[in-house]
Amino acid sequence: MSSLRRSNTFEAFQDGPFARLWVSFCLSYVCRAIETTALPWLLLELTDSPGLVTALGAVRTAPLILVGLLAGGLVDRYSKKWVLVGSHLFSLAAALLVLVMLWTRAMRIWVIFLAAVLSGIAYAADFSSKRAYISQRFSGSRLSNALSLEYVAFTVTNILGPLIGGSMPEMIGYLRTFVLVVALDLVDLVLLVSLAPDKASAVKAATSRGAANVVRSMRAVWSNRPVRAVILVTGMLNLFAYPNMQLLPVLARDVLGVGSVLHGVLRSATGVGSLIGSLVLASLRVQRKQAMLALGCTLMLVGWLGTGISSVYVPSFLLLCVVGLGMAGFSTTQPTIIVQSAPGELQGLALGALAGAIGISPLGALWVGQLAEARGAQAAIQLQALVGLACLGVLIWTQLDVQKETP
Repeated sequence: MSSLRRSNTFEAFQDGPFARLWVSFCLSYVCRAIETTALPWLLLELTDSPGLVTALGAVRTAPLILVGLLAGGLVDRYSKKWVLVGSHLFSLAAALLVLVMLWTRAMRIWVIFLAAVLSGIAYAADFSSKRAYISQRFSGSRLSNALSLEYVAFTVTNILGPLIGGSMPEMIGYLRTFVLVVALDLVDLVLLVSLAPDKASAVKAATSRGAANVVRSMRAVWSNRPVRAVILVTGMLNLFAYPNMQLLPVLARDVLGVGSVLHGVLRSATGVGSLIGSLVLASLRVQRKQAMLALGCTLMLVGWLGTGISSVYVPSFLLLCVVGLGMAGFSTTQPTIIVQSAPGELQGLALGALAGAIGISPLGALWVGQLAEARGAQAAIQLQALVGLACLGVLIWTQLDVQKETP
């Protein structure tokens, strides 16, 4: 049986609430992309330190370990809609903090780091709740289609957000840039509040757990081989692939010799590749999802290896497009395997464990930052990619079942 089948690319939009939720995704993702582009460049201007720039990325993802697991439990017990709303309040608070400090001309390095922490808390809670909300509305191939379209929102905004975050501070200043971010965050909040309620009350009693039951539930999640494989692969990529994004400001300025605008364009390259990949995947019914997961990981790491070698802008942009193409294959199949393999009452916890695996990326970010300080950004990225490819080979051999077709 073929591993790929044609599907209606925009099938999930036939569900009205999903269309509204998709717009919310676009707004939240573009705000995050602007912030993750503008603030590292501002920090680099203030400190001239690659180590602090990568530390900022580490601080942003650190809340995923604890908050991700906590949010996963909350999603299983309470309204997914209101967990989404609560997570967005942290994102709004981060943007408001930066805006106030810019307005009063009191910007400090610690403010940038505090905003990153608040943004990280928002992302950690948002990660589990949005996918659990989608999985409650869809099943089967329609679930894969909805999650692919959710990733399309991510990729489109990962093109626009870095372009805005890279160019607007130079054109109109950081203050007006964050006025825009706050305004978009407020519109997003209104959309989330207007969402239809979900079925949290029906499963709340079944998922209320004491400490012993939580441990048993976590063991059940870990004993599920497809779920365990995805968690391990996710952890590996968040040590050896995703932290490399924190070095893009350094790579752009010190290796490629460009300013903030072309840095934003460079950062958007992963979004270009991801958009192409996610639209293709939204049009197909991928049967062998673990094989697609492995292929996406391979493309990501090979793209990073090439980026670490290149010292010319255009080839670097194209290689980052390859990284984005791999991201699409990985990121669209990753949550699909989780929600299709974990029992319904454990989906939130499984997604929380996945967020926890993402949360180990600060270790990778701190390591690659120190390596960049000692050996340079290119050498750091090359080593990360080579170690990641070796680890991926081990995981494909021992954990992933790339031959078996998943339902």
